[in-house]
Amino acid sequence: MKCRQQQKVWKGYKDHISKFNHYFKIFYGILKVSKRFLFKK
Repeated sequence: MKCRQQQKVWKGYKDHISKFNHYFKIFYGILKVSKRFLFKK
């Protein structure tokens, strides 16, 4: 029972990490684009 609970927690943790990675990539992309625009001026 405990092992199953741990697996459930681990899956949620992995989902959380992949979600964070996704948002980080989007944020990083926006940052790079805005930097390019700032340096153009």
